[in-house]
Amino acid sequence: MTNVLQNIGADASAQHGREEIVYTSNQLRDAVPTAMEIMSDAIVYARLHEWDLGSKRRLVEDDMEQFQQYPDLVLDELLHTTAYGNRGLGNSLACPEHNLKNITIEQVRQFMDDYFTGENMRVVGTNVEHDALVELTRELFQEVPKTSTTAARRQKSQYFGGSTQINDSSFIPGEQTVRSALAFEGFARTSSSYVSSLVLKHILGSAFRISPNGPKSTSGGDYGLLAREAMEISTELVGVQAFSHAYSDSGLFGVKLSGFEGEPIGAGLELAKKTLEKIAREGVSQSVLNFAQRRAALELAQATSSLTAEHEYILQFPEGDEMNDARRAFTVKSEDVQKVAYQLTQSKPTLVSHGKCGGVPYAL
Repeated sequence: MTNVLQNIGADASAQHGREEIVYTSNQLRDAVPTAMEIMSDAIVYARLHEWDLGSKRRLVEDDMEQFQQYPDLVLDELLHTTAYGNRGLGNSLACPEHNLKNITIEQVRQFMDDYFTGENMRVVGTNVEHDALVELTRELFQEVPKTSTTAARRQKSQYFGGSTQINDSSFIPGEQTVRSALAFEGFARTSSSYVSSLVLKHILGSAFRISPNGPKSTSGGDYGLLAREAMEISTELVGVQAFSHAYSDSGLFGVKLSGFEGEPIGAGLELAKKTLEKIAREGVSQSVLNFAQRRAALELAQATSSLTAEHEYILQFPEGDEMNDARRAFTVKSEDVQKVAYQLTQSKPTLVSHGKCGGVPYAL
């Protein structure tokens, strides 16, 4: 598909996330009908053969090898698997090597039959006449079944929480040797608390030390309440970052820490938990809230700063309105943040660590 699209001057790509597979093609407006026809033929009506898997297996093997070289990605996988188990959002983004060798073309076809259905698909276009796009979609995708003919249904994610540590000393000299994440069950993208949780994220903030033995300067980040205090713990604590992952039916909210020694990481985790509990009891000052509101509004406004980002946003959240969400950030009150913090701390925590974990607590 990619080669054929390139022949008409289109730039095509495919990527997958925890809840979606996205096929994208950028081309001149006159080439839209041809590009959509090629994509529909290749994606929806493809007749795959066993030999199609050979080269793709090698590509996935290469991806897996690169994946293991990025500790942050490994930590994020560990976080989701521990939080949700082995279903829904807990399914790994990376294919295990032992599974890769056993995948057959029949399984790929069955997956497409189960999930490439009308109720799961959305077509999004930019700088294209809407009526023309609708007509093309009806013409090219009319044979796509509305629902799956099998019992396959989207797995609803269930949050469990828990703790996992993976000890690994295979790090490049000079690189951070331990990473940890503390998370709680957060909020779905459609939740009324979603924007408030983003404000809370920026209240906690983020900070990154330029060098482990240098001054307490940062390169980027909010440097909020938690980040500011955490960076005072030790020069061996290199990074602190609050995060809020929002999905269609659940979310994860928490803090990631990285450094060279386990003890400062452990102290940072304890501080993160206490800071969140304090906000749940007392709320925050107006000056702190105002700063976090501005940061959250900027993050929401930048969510669709490119055509690709805008497409992905609409595909994932067709009823969403990112600019309205950005305005909503300025309406969040201290009591809203306090309520969100309280709800977070009522869920079972998820604590995961990767690297030289000596000194990092297994549970809080």
